[in-house]
Amino acid sequence: MQVKTTLKQFKFKEIHDDIELEQFFKLRYKTFLNSSMKNFLALNDHEIDIDIYDLQSRHFGLFCEDKPAGFLRIVYPKKELYQENIFNIGCKYNIFSQKTHNKKDITNLDYPDFPFISYSKVPCSIQNYYNNLNAKNETLVEPSRLMLFQNVSGINKAKFLTECAIVLYHLICIGKKHAVINCDVRHERFYQRYGFEKINSTENYHLKDRNTKSSSLLTLRLASSLKASPVCKEYHDSIENMVNEFNNTNVITRII
Repeated sequence: MQVKTTLKQFKFKEIHDDIELEQFFKLRYKTFLNSSMKNFLALNDHEIDIDIYDLQSRHFGLFCEDKPAGFLRIVYPKKELYQENIFNIGCKYNIFSQKTHNKKDITNLDYPDFPFISYSKVPCSIQNYYNNLNAKNETLVEPSRLMLFQNVSGINKAKFLTECAIVLYHLICIGKKHAVINCDVRHERFYQRYGFEKINSTENYHLKDRNTKSSSLLTLRLASSLKASPVCKEYHDSIENMVNEFNNTNVITRII
C-alpha cells in the first residue's frame, strides 16, 4: 500500500522582527547542539546561538506553513553592515558587551572579516585565496548558518533553501564578486551542481580546533546575470522566476 505524502507550503523571507529573530537564534542553538556541528556552538545557559558575525549579516528564515523550518544568514564585510537590533538582542542575553560591541567601538575589535577565516589553523590555501581577493579588491559575501531545523528534512527542502540563497546573491549582493560556503565534505557534490567550485581540489578544510569532520570550502563566482554566472543552466528558469517573485513580494514560496 502506497503512503500518501502531504505537500506543504514553504516560504522564504527576510527576518526583521526581534521576537522572531530570537526564536530563530534559539532554534539554531538547538539544531547545532544535536548535530555533528556541536563544536561550532558557544554553549550558554540561555541556549541561544548568536555571534559577532550576526551583527554584520542579513537574516533569512524558511517557514513551513508559518512555522520556522530553516535559516540562512548572508555575512557582509564588517565595514559595510551593522545591525543595531542584533546588538540589542546580544546584550539582552549577555553575549555582547555594551562597551565593546556597539557600532562605534566594535571597529576597535580585531577579528577576521568572515567566519570561514576565523578558525585557528585555517589551511594556507584558504588564507591565500582570501588574501588574493583582497589584493585584487574583489569583495565577497559568506552564506552561513545555512540549516534546516530538526523537525524538517529532505533533499527538496535543502535544494529550495540553497536556490533561495542563490537568488539573494543576484539581488542583494550587488557589486560582490564571490560567495563562499563552508560545508561538510560529503555535501560537496550537492553545491557543485549549482556552480560552486572547491577552492583547493586537493585539500579539505580541517577545523582542527573544532574537532569536526572534514569540511570543504567552495566558492561561487557572482555575476550581473544568471546567464553570465556559473550556475548550471538547468536551474536558470526556476531561479529567474524566484528572483521575480522575491522582487515583487519579498517572499519566495514553494509547495514541497
